[in-house]
Amino acid sequence: MKSRNISLDLFKIILAVFVVLIHCFFLKDISLDVYYLTTNGLFRTAVPVFFIINGYFFTQVIEKKTIVKWMKRVFILYFVWMLIYAPLWFHLDVKSILINFFVGFHHLWYIKALLLCGMLLYVMKKMKIKFLFLISFILFFLGSLIQFLKNIHILYFDVYSHRNFLFLGLPFFILGYLIRKTSWQTKISGKHNILFILIFTVTLLIESYLHYHFKFDRNDNLFSLILLCPLIFIYVINYQCYIKFNSKSISLISTSIYLLHPWVMHFLNMNYKINSVFLAIITISISFALSFVLIKINERIKYLL
Repeated sequence: MKSRNISLDLFKIILAVFVVLIHCFFLKDISLDVYYLTTNGLFRTAVPVFFIINGYFFTQVIEKKTIVKWMKRVFILYFVWMLIYAPLWFHLDVKSILINFFVGFHHLWYIKALLLCGMLLYVMKKMKIKFLFLISFILFFLGSLIQFLKNIHILYFDVYSHRNFLFLGLPFFILGYLIRKTSWQTKISGKHNILFILIFTVTLLIESYLHYHFKFDRNDNLFSLILLCPLIFIYVINYQCYIKFNSKSISLISTSIYLLHPWVMHFLNMNYKINSVFLAIITISISFALSFVLIKINERIKYLL
């Protein structure tokens, strides 16, 4: 039986839980200031790190020239889950249906963004590393600026104007790709990495508190994320946690939780009146249990995960 480094697998489950907590508005009805520091602060690292992880492994797609196969797989995943969630969005008004169709329903925007990130980075793959690095920071800065201008009511676009593949997905997707391509994870010591993680965690908490203080309601593109998230990812992939495990199913648990949890939330919200804490705990528990069922089904129907 081969040993498998499960540090990243376990961390992805934690990230998936963070996403669930965000969607459940965890603690918002209990303590607004704590809600901003956690759910609208620390937990906001989840989506950027997911993009970094996918960008990191996208190097294999470029090296093996399997972009068409990769695109087909991601598109089918998106299409299948859009159908699965169709009862929650296809009955809406025409404008909402069109937005959901082109952007992606609720959490599925991430899969659509992932597809566009991969396609664009594949076109940009021959660009110099320093230019890719600069592009990632400029794009994220522009997204953060748009979000800030919306928070102070200068701009009035919807959430998709800053939380999209271009201003949130691509910057972190590029950084993940660059980490793998340049082996950054081998060039920073563990002690220094932890120190910088602590520093930028503090800046993220300060930024989150300022959002609370000024009553900003959009918190997707926090400035500190572009500095903190790559360091967190580097720490995780450098942390060795090997176990003897003969299946890759553990790597699919986080994906399953991510894909399933909105249906669980919808069922709970339609049938029970519970606070955000219980909603989060029950949603996570049921989604985790159902993930094993989904993984087994996926062994027969290969397009679910």
